[in-house]
Amino acid sequence: MAMIDGLAAEKIEADYKRKILSAYDEKMWEANLLRPDSGATGTEQARFVRSIEADSILLGIHRHEAAAGSPSLGFDNLSVRSAIAKRDPDLREIHKQAGEILDGWQIEAREKAA
Repeated sequence: MAMIDGLAAEKIEADYKRKILSAYDEKMWEANLLRPDSGATGTEQARFVRSIEADSILLGIHRHEAAAGSPSLGFDNLSVRSAIAKRDPDLREIHKQAGEILDGWQIEAREKAA
């Protein structure tokens, strides 16, 4: 019986995680003050944790997402660039151009913000 109860609890937890993750969007990512690039102070991060600590699963998801960091396409990673060049030189050129376009967008965004 204990094993069946444990499995039922695990299923409930997995369903809840799935529900949270399916709703986790860019807005939730931006609201996550635990991210290193969020600009939040330690006090603000502590308040954020206190506001959601009753939901340990949600807090765990926010911590995991913050540790994972922003998605990266490896534009600044020599290993990624070398692996792409070794596999397909034409693809490496596309990857290089995409990195240059992204850099231009980031410069433009910083200029708008200033």
